[in-house]
Amino acid sequence: MFYFIHGDSNQIFIKAQGMADSLLNKKPDAAYFKINQDNFTEDKINELLGGQGLFSNKYIVSLSRLLERSDISDFLNSKLKELKESDNIFIWTEEKITKPILRKIEKNAAQVQEFKIEKKITKPKMNIFDLANSFGEGDKKRSWVLYQKALIDFSPEEIYGTLWWKVKSMLLASKTNTPKEAEMKDFPYKKAKQFCARFNDGELDILASELIILYHQSRLRGENIALNLEKFILTK
Repeated sequence: MFYFIHGDSNQIFIKAQGMADSLLNKKPDAAYFKINQDNFTEDKINELLGGQGLFSNKYIVSLSRLLERSDISDFLNSKLKELKESDNIFIWTEEKITKPILRKIEKNAAQVQEFKIEKKITKPKMNIFDLANSFGEGDKKRSWVLYQKALIDFSPEEIYGTLWWKVKSMLLASKTNTPKEAEMKDFPYKKAKQFCARFNDGELDILASELIILYHQSRLRGENIALNLEKFILTK
């Protein structure tokens, strides 16, 4: 007889090994074989289908990921009835299987069990530029909230880079009259020009210098860049 387990690789092999361990506990005199693509031969399968050991009542055989090879798949499809009628016990695991082959197996297996592959729901990252714009607007409360969210999806260094880009854009916009002069595109230039209007002469230069110092303090002195960025956002 044979048991067929398919689906999620994180679960099928654990289930199969648990079944094998349970059977070996009940039949300690049984011989245990593991067959995969590396050691598979048709002669070996034929031997395990019909034979039994001199000193053991049964064979317990693990078959693993054999359908991935077309030549093996064709051979095993021709052996399904013999697998069903064998006195030995086969525990067969596959990650992927086509519906036609699965239907044939279901007609012959003592049991078929599927472990469905769980689809991982990937949560989209927050838009880190929302933080940059909020900082440019001077909304400290919203900037702090967005900063906490950004720490979930981005490293402090990535957040620093975005804030530095925003400060540098504002600095360029404050010293130029057109996007072409600042070598910026129209929309980011317009936003930067809008944001820099809330700063007095020289304040943006100081802000940029403080942000550069913050970065070097984390690199040269080992200071916590995440904590320093939080302080920077709350005080500027």
